[in-house]
Amino acid sequence: MNIKYKNIKKYSIIIILFLLIIIVLIQYQYKQIAMVNDNNYGNIIDRMLILYLYCEGDKEKFKKIKKENYNEDIYRDDIFLFDFEYRFKISIIEKIKLYLLLNFYSPHLHTLEFDCKKHIKKYLDFIINNYIKLNEIKYDNEIKDTICIHFRCSDGPFNRMISYSMVSMDFYKKAINIALTRRNFKKIIILSCNDHNGTKNSINKITNEELKKNKEICAKYIEEYVRGLKKMNIKIEIRCGNIGQDFYYLKNAGCSIVTAGTFGLYGALSSDNLLILSENIKNNNNRKNIVIIKGDIIYHNMVKDYYDMGEMKKLINSY
Repeated sequence: MNIKYKNIKKYSIIIILFLLIIIVLIQYQYKQIAMVNDNNYGNIIDRMLILYLYCEGDKEKFKKIKKENYNEDIYRDDIFLFDFEYRFKISIIEKIKLYLLLNFYSPHLHTLEFDCKKHIKKYLDFIINNYIKLNEIKYDNEIKDTICIHFRCSDGPFNRMISYSMVSMDFYKKAINIALTRRNFKKIIILSCNDHNGTKNSINKITNEELKKNKEICAKYIEEYVRGLKKMNIKIEIRCGNIGQDFYYLKNAGCSIVTAGTFGLYGALSSDNLLILSENIKNNNNRKNIVIIKGDIIYHNMVKDYYDMGEMKKLINSY
């Protein structure tokens, strides 16, 4: 009996040690990914939202954790330090989820329930407004009559990460037609710089040569979409602005259309205006004025070569 008990104890210890090693390795992997992406604004906002919720509006605790975990040159107090007169509490279950998100450097805010989501909008709006204020954006008189499309293309879709799938021409046509049933929009602005400092996989950053090649192909993708959308007889502009300018249009446009990337998603979620998403984007917000279009996604397994424009034109126009 004692021998059997000793064997059970021995194997239990081995299993526990094995699981601990796995957890540490996963945590290290996620930390490496976070470090590589710590100057990408969508990733920064992801982390600050988690910290904000985790600290439940406690200013001193928030500042302490922030300083321990983040580069102060990037995570500036004047952008992220909220007026903590706004207090709230969250459930124990949500607290555990936030602890895991925080310690495993994970951006999966969509796993949170309404208890947390109802506080995200208030803080997100504060962050986006600070970025806009820092850049002193001049008001656009036509902004409410503008459809803003955020086109995320640089490291993705070439790195084939799940959330960076492209969409077909039909998706944009459907989205624009939905918008036109709500308002007589005068123009479309496509926000795309195509020089996102991203990665060719989870950890390794793309090189300057890869970035240059990707920018050239991304520009050709936009040309193809614009060619199709011009048939809708709406003025189309392509803009590459700074972070404040992009957030300004995403927040204030009468309609925003987002298909990939947390940067575009968070800018648009800070608004109460119409937001149209593809189904591969997780809706991390609880507001109502959101339309999700299902289908029309060009999945990675459908693409042999993202640099083959002949193939890509067929896929973009295939639905």
